Order: sequence, then C-alpha cells, then structure tokens
Amino acid sequence: MNYKIIFLTIVVSNLAMAEELLLGDFLKRVKEQNLSLKQEVAKLSSVEAVASLGVRLPPPMLELSQRKEDGGVTTNGFEVTQEIPFPTKLSSDYSARRYAALAQKEMFQANYNETLAKAKLTYIEFWIAQEQVNLLNDKKSILVQHLKLSRSAVRSDSFLSIHLLKAESDMDFLENEIESQQQNLREKQIVLAEILNEEADAFRPTAIEPELSPIPPKVKSNISPQVEALRLTAESFKAQEVVAKSSWLPDFTLKYEEMEMANVSAGRYKEITFGVTLPFLYFWEPYSEVKRAKADSLQAEFNLNRNNKNIESKIAQLYSKAESVLKQISNLKNKLIPRAGKRKR
Repeated sequence: MNYKIIFLTIVVSNLAMAEELLLGDFLKRVKEQNLSLKQEVAKLSSVEAVASLGVRLPPPMLELSQRKEDGGVTTNGFEVTQEIPFPTKLSSDYSARRYAALAQKEMFQANYNETLAKAKLTYIEFWIAQEQVNLLNDKKSILVQHLKLSRSAVRSDSFLSIHLLKAESDMDFLENEIESQQQNLREKQIVLAEILNEEADAFRPTAIEPELSPIPPKVKSNISPQVEALRLTAESFKAQEVVAKSSWLPDFTLKYEEMEMANVSAGRYKEITFGVTLPFLYFWEPYSEVKRAKADSLQAEFNLNRNNKNIESKIAQLYSKAESVLKQISNLKNKLIPRAGKRKR
C-alpha cells in the first residue's frame, strides 16, 4: 500500500473542505447566528412587552360570602373591591416604562453596531494572521533554495561554512516562527467560530482580502444610539421621580357589596363604599421614596452629560486615527510594497 498517496489524498481533501469566507458573507451570518445579538433581541422584546401593558391598574378582588344565622337561615352574597392609584402615578408609571423601552431599543442598535464592528475587526485580524503565515512560508521557500546553493558552494569554498551555519540557524528560527503564527491563526479561527456559534473543531475557513472601507461622514455624538439611550433612560428616571412624588397623594378604593337578606321578602342588601388612603400619616415613607428617586434621576443626568463628552472625544480620536491609517495604507501601496517587490526579485 502506498501510504504517501493516502496521506496526500487526506491533505488535499482537507484543503478542499476549507471554506472561503468573504467578509460580507461572514457579517451576514453574524446577524443570523450570533448569540449576543439574539440575547439583545430577547431583552428588547421583554422590555417592549412591559411597556405595551399601558396603564397598570391593580386587579379587582372578588369575595364570596355565606352567612348562617341561629335559626338555620343561610344568606349568600359577594363583594367586589377595586383599588385606583392617583392618576399622576398611573400616567408617570406608563411614561417611565415607555422611555425605558425606547432606551432599550437604542441600546439594542448600539450593541448591534458594536457587535458587527468587533466581528469585522476580528475577520480582518484573521486575514492578517493568514497573510503572515503565507509570507513566512514564502520566506521559507526562498531560504530553502538559498541553503541548497550555500551547501553546493561550501564544497568548493570552506570559508562559506560559517555562512551556511548562520543560514541553517535562520531556518530553525523561521520554522519556530511559522509554528507560532499558525497557532495564532488557529486561535483567530476559533474566535470566528465563537462569534458565529459554530463548532470550533470543524470550523477552519480561509479569509479573502477585504475591501478598504471608506471613512463614514462625521456625526454629532448627541444623535448616536448610545447617547440617545442615555437620554431616554434619564427621561425614564424623571418619570419615576414623578411617581415617587405622587406617593404623597392618596389612592382610592371603590367597594361594592351585595348580600341576601334573612327575610326573603326584604330583597337584597347593597352597599357602595369609597375609601381614601392617608399616606402623609407615615410621612417618612414617601419622603424616602422621593429622595431616592431624585438621586437616581440626578445620577442618570450626570451620566448622560459625562458620556456625551466622552463619546465626542472618542469620535474625534477615531476620525483622526482613520485619516492617518488611510495615509499609511496609501504609502504602503504606492511606495513600500513596490520597492519590497523589486528587492525580492
């Protein structure tokens, strides 16, 4: 049996199985398969479901009663009780939940953009690692030819022995470097598999050189989804502060009771009761609620202002960095790479 042929067949089949992964196809699969994005969708659905409840009233309570008297007479009746919070509590609670849902929607968009950006950066890093391995393999093939020429020259010139030893040492170091870069390449593949929720052992794609992305137009930080989410969160805390301030105001209780009379000819007994809570009697409870809600609202406002300035600074830094990188790429393509090619030839 020719084991060399079997080995070559396995290698060729493995190479054929290597998937060529374009950047656009990769990002499309990220949108469909990434677990973090699916988690964000579920979180958004949960918050929107809470906001869609509208005005939240406590559910009514129904009580059934039966009364037995000494004479053996049994009467039946029922009672319905409905609690009604003060109107400002209802409206402010609904506003707080609506702002929270809108804030979560903006955060979803921010996390969506960030996930895709990180995935794109990971793909580019994977392509860079792949190109580094290819370049080292090219260097190795050139060094192999150089060693062949050096060994043939040593036979006629013994003074070249030191040069040959140096070249052989360079080959040993190069093989170690190739092994290290191949491990780095494999680690990048595993990260891509994690992003796509794929099995790492079976996921061994090859990257295609991505196109150079243009610099997007500058935007104001105060319309970015991150800042908008913080603004809406601050509005939600303000609405919660109104709810807390309304805790000083009374809630209402409406009760309807109907009971049979012991004397059948007397008909049924009916009663309607209207009650009002007195929260100011325990003044320390609403006072504490208002103080806590006001502190949360101020904290959200400070957080909004701080992050707005921080994002403005980051945007300016990133645009400056992007413009510098474009100049460096132009220099590489037009000057350094052509000259390196001439030196190689």
